[in-house]
Order: sequence, then C-alpha cells, then structure tokens
Amino acid sequence: MKLKAVTIAVLLIAGLLPTGSLAKPISSLVSPYQYQREYRLLERAKEVGLVKKTDLSFKPLSRTDFARAIIEIYNNRNVAPDLARKIFNELYPEFKEDINSLFLPGKGRNYIKPIRNVYTELYTLSGSDNRRLPYSEGFNLEEGINFRMNVSSELRYSGILFFLEPELRQDTPRFNRAYVAWNFKGLNFLFGRENVIWGNAENGDLIFTNNVRPWLMFKLENDSYKKLPWIFEKLGEYRFSTFVSELEKERERSYAHVWGMRLAWRPFYNLEVAGTRAIQFGGEGRPDYTSLHDFWELFTANNENVKDPRPEAHVYDNNQYASIDITYYADWLSKLQFQPFKGGKVYFVHAGDDAVKPGPGGFPLPTSAAHIFGISLTTGLTDLRFEYTETTDDSGVWYTHHMYPDGFTYHDFIIGNAIGGNSKSLYYAISHDFNWGNLNFSYNFVKHEVRDKLYNEKEYIYSFEINKCLDFGGFYKLRIHSSVFYFRLTYNRVENFHFLPEDKDIYILSTGVNLSF
Repeated sequence: MKLKAVTIAVLLIAGLLPTGSLAKPISSLVSPYQYQREYRLLERAKEVGLVKKTDLSFKPLSRTDFARAIIEIYNNRNVAPDLARKIFNELYPEFKEDINSLFLPGKGRNYIKPIRNVYTELYTLSGSDNRRLPYSEGFNLEEGINFRMNVSSELRYSGILFFLEPELRQDTPRFNRAYVAWNFKGLNFLFGRENVIWGNAENGDLIFTNNVRPWLMFKLENDSYKKLPWIFEKLGEYRFSTFVSELEKERERSYAHVWGMRLAWRPFYNLEVAGTRAIQFGGEGRPDYTSLHDFWELFTANNENVKDPRPEAHVYDNNQYASIDITYYADWLSKLQFQPFKGGKVYFVHAGDDAVKPGPGGFPLPTSAAHIFGISLTTGLTDLRFEYTETTDDSGVWYTHHMYPDGFTYHDFIIGNAIGGNSKSLYYAISHDFNWGNLNFSYNFVKHEVRDKLYNEKEYIYSFEINKCLDFGGFYKLRIHSSVFYFRLTYNRVENFHFLPEDKDIYILSTGVNLSF
C-alpha cells in the first residue's frame, strides 16, 4: 500500500463531502518550529490557568486552536490580569482573522492567501563539517554558511483547505509542507506532508517529534476534546488522533509505513492521561497488509519477535512502540503565599520499544523501556524548565529493529527523541521577558553509550537566544500582521566525538525572522 496511490481517491472524497451544517471551515496548522515563541506563550498561559479547554499535546495546533485559546485568555483574564494582557497583545495580531471567523462564521469561509508567512534562517557552523539540528524538521548543517527560507500559501474553498509551503535550502529547493484538509462532523482529515508532535515534553518526546522533515501521511482526528459517551460523560473528556504515513524510497525497506495513534483522557481540565502507539511495517521485502485481519494483527502485536526460523512465521514481525504519558498543570500555585510562581506543570512518560513480553500474571510488558520526567514553572515573566530523558534500558535497542536496518528514521533523522537510543539527557532552561523582548538560556547534557564502543560520547550544549517582536507595518501593499526576530548562539563541547578519543568545540550561530501576512 503506497499512500501516493490513494491521492486521487482522497481528493475525490474531499470534493464529495457536503458543506453547510455538517462541514465546518478548517484552518491551517501552525508549525511549532516556525512559531516557537507563540507556542511557548500558549504553554505559559496554560500553566497559570488562563487556558483550560484548549489542548496542547496534539501538535501541530491549528490556527483555530490558537484563536480559541486566545479567546480563553481574554475570558479568564481575571486570573492574572497583567499576564493575560501581555500574552493577548502579543498573540492577537497574528491570529486576529481566525478569532474574527469564530465570532462571524460566514466571514472568511472562502479565501486565498498567496503568502501566509515567510520564514528565513541564516546559520554558520564551525568546528564540524556536518551537524544535525534537533527538532528542526530534518535540517542538516554543513560547515560554513547555511540558509533556509519557507514561503507558505493557502486556499480555502467550500470548507476545504489547500496548503503549500515550498522551501529553499543551500542544497536544493523542495516542498516542505503540502496538504489538503477538511472538517466533517467534528473530525479533521488531512492528506499530505506534515509533522506529528505528540505529548507535552519540552525537549522532545519519545515517539513522534518534529526532528524529521514533514512526511507524507493521511491523518484523522477529532477537532477538540469531547465528553465521554453515554453514562461515562461525568468521567471526563477524550480526544484521539491516528494516521498512516509513508517513509522515503532511499532506505533498505523502501516506502515502509508508520501507523501512529494517540488516545487522551482528561478527567479534569488540568490532568491529562494519554497513550501513544507507533507501528513501523511494510516496505520493500516485507508483506503487504491490506485486510482488516492484517491491521488487527498489527494492532495487537501478537506475533512480534517470534523465535522461529521459518520466514512465514515473521509475517507480522514489525517495529512497535508504545507509551503512556501523564501531565498535570499546577495552575493553583499562585494561591500559595511567599513563593514567586503563578503556575507550572509536571509530566512523566513511560515508553516501550518493540513487542511485549509476559510479566507477572501474564500482564504484557515492553521488551525495553525509556522514560521522560519534566517540570516547568513560571512566574508569568520568567519560565524555568527541567527535563530528564533516558533510553538506556537494554542498550542499543531503542529506534532499531532487526527487520528494519534503517531503524525508526526518516531521511536518517530519528522520528522520536533526537538523543537516539541508549542515551541520557539532562535539560535545563530559563527564560525571561523584558520590555524589549525575550531572553532564553539553556543547558543540555547528553551522554551516548553504545555497547560495542570503547568510549562514550558526551555533549555539553549551551544555548543563548533572543526573541523580539517587530512591527514592520506594511511592505508595499502587503500588510504584515506580526513578525518575530530571533538570534541564537549555541556552543557544544563534545567529548569522545563519534566515540573516538577526540574532543570537539562546535559553534552554531543563527538568526532568522518569521513574517506573517
């Protein structure tokens, strides 16, 4: 099954969907990479209780999601008036049109925006001839000057959205994002190239992140949290998302697929419990799965890692991942006296790599586990973050598989956490908003341990970043709604570079601007 073969069918289905009360206009998705400042402001608002309904763990969020959250910030402004005013004033210009469309449903139903936004970056790399940037949509730096520019356009007609984002890099132009999306009876459908970033981790989740470039997928999800059905409605709300994607041709198992799914339960507005699954299957040299029975076998993982020399016994022997994550937002912190914090969150992720094995009482357990533990606190102007990540259980297992020599990757970038398998990471960050902009400093210690290597590689990563909103007004006859300028300096001290007795000092200097029209 190749996703390209169903492109025409998907477009036909989209064209046949009814408009009117059953179908709602849908908005484009907001890239967490290009809009890092906006996502961080929304996270801060969630931590202090200005945002209660809008969910942040099914990223990328849509522009409508941002609009709903901004309306929440305004309606809940009595919780923290000064902070609400600051966040609202910074986010409102960018999403003004989307907010208006919520109050005036007929307004902007059909439109064309030749330029939605322009994002540019200029990098210099020294100390290494090749460096992969984590969580930057598969961006690989070469020594010297590197350049990247994205220009997005969108068209919405009769409730169907067409989004296109070509990208120019120093090596070759290509399409970064390109998709068609629509909403039907509260369900969002998307077909095309996009990222999936699930979970609430600050420094990269374990299964799906934007460490890779946007990839070809067909995705289905409900557009917001819904009450549980029937007699269970008092037990809280749920949300789900699922997709089937296609990986690249240039790998040993060409055009392998990944089936992702996430189901979240929210018993209270500030507590989320979610489960995520990923199944890597198919590809060149592997069986084609076309029946409901095939997908049921994939889902139940009953035939993983079988100890049988016969090839037919390995028909359903695929690469499996699963995780459960719990996030609690402590928006009541401001009620405690003699402490500076107005809110925060704490979260924990437990994930298993590949098939399950019987545990006590026959309860299934993962063959290899990884974990994330994180804390985030905010005073309203200052944010503190700590995160610990480890993928060291059964070293060398995470993101690898005996049936898929290239592992859980897309164009050589790991789809999950950028530290890779058999590694540990300690991440600290502090940021503060001044009148002139935002200043952020982070420190990340990463230790890579590989069983067959004599030396462990250790990275000491220091990053200094400035974000500043600019008011360009207009450019010729184009109105720039908002713009964010950033400057970042990263110093990486690497001990035992590439697991050899050699140390490296790597410097990355970058600057960029995001213009929204």
